[in-house]
This record gives sequence, structure tokens and C-alpha cells, in this order.
Amino acid sequence: MPFSNSDGTAGSDLYVDPTRFRAVFAADLPASQTVVMGAEQRPVAAAAFASSATAAAWHTVPSWALVARQDEALGAPVERFEARRAHSHTVEINSSHVAMISHPGTVTHLIEDAATTTAP
Repeated sequence: MPFSNSDGTAGSDLYVDPTRFRAVFAADLPASQTVVMGAEQRPVAAAAFASSATAAAWHTVPSWALVARQDEALGAPVERFEARRAHSHTVEINSSHVAMISHPGTVTHLIEDAATTTAP
């Protein structure tokens, strides 16, 4: 979806077609929930995927990653690549992109593991 940046240049917002939202983003959630999520989603500027970070903490800080095997939005291969590149402690689960909603216990455990492992 086109939009104008604050400097007047053209930009593009990305979003998931609400009719495909469940299949692409949240297949392991009830349809009644994903209808609402699809309608409420906020677009993201396409430029966010094209810009490069000037520094990345994963070069020097331990990291943890959750790979969602059924993620149709980002894709498990991309998630695995990023996790390997960062030498992350990785957990894989059968989940859609929104694992934090469909598998909150697993996500909580991963966060707690990271916190207790890195705590002084």
C-alpha cells in the first residue's frame, strides 16, 4: 500500500491480506481470533526490510531463538539461518508466526532460560 514519507518521498506499507491472515500468519489459532487480528494488524514500512543495522548485538551477546516450523510469514528456513548466524540457543516448535500467542508456555520458558543463563 503506497504512502508518503514525512520528507515527501514515496513509501510502501506491507500487511497481510485479511482474507489470508490465518493461513499466512496464525494458522494454529482459532479462526474467530485471527479474523480480529487480521482486521487490527498494523502495516510495516517495506523500507524496514531493506535497511541495514550499523551494529548487531548478536555478534557479542549470547542469544536465544525460537524457530516456528509452520511460519508462513517469515519461514522456518530464514529463522534457522538467523539463529545459526547468531550462534543462538535454539528451540524449534510446530507453530505459526505467532508462537507467542499459540504457545505462550514454550516462549516463556525460552525467555526464562535466557534470563537465568545470562543473569550474574
